[in-house]
Amino acid sequence: MQQGLLRPLHLFAVRASDSHNGNHVGPLHKLGLSDAKCESAVVAGNVPEAPLVPPKPASSVGTPVVPSLPLNRHPRRNRRMSALREAFQETTISPANFVYPLFIHEGEEDTLIGAMPRCYRLRWRHELVQEVAKARDVGVNSMVLFPKIPDALKSPTGNEAYNDNDLVPRSIRLLKDKFSDLEGNKTKFNADE
Repeated sequence: MQQGLLRPLHLFAVRASDSHNGNHVGPLHKLGLSDAKCESAVVAGNVPEAPLVPPKPASSVGTPVVPSLPLNRHPRRNRRMSALREAFQETTISPANFVYPLFIHEGEEDTLIGAMPRCYRLRWRHELVQEVAKARDVGVNSMVLFPKIPDALKSPTGNEAYNDNDLVPRSIRLLKDKFSDLEGNKTKFNADE
């Protein structure tokens, strides 16, 4: 072959026939040629031209044209600082993410809360400490206390919530004595749960 007459190499697969569910459906017409003519043209070295690709439909009027970014390296702006890495990292949930609601009262026995199945109002001295110990054993370190305030102590201004000897401050002091690493904050509430 002479050097000036080299033709570009075109690669594509040509099947003589096609079958559908194992049944022969006859010759297929590709590029306007029957399978036999297409095969003989390929064997003879006359590769048929591929059909033209249909033009891409034009965007509607007003659609902005955004050129592709010439990126020669992967952008890592979200990995630059540890705060950004933490913001974009995969979400993980652990027991340390949970806040355990505990319902407490001054009574001598745990009482079932009617509106909340399997939830009890705990005795603040003994049962509360046991429940907090169980929660900490599985990794839950945040609790919120919901006290049952006797009706006689309730007032429109919620004065009992400011009492330093109220049920919640006493419970927090008790828990801090038993678990020295617990943080305690008393939020002022007017009503019981």
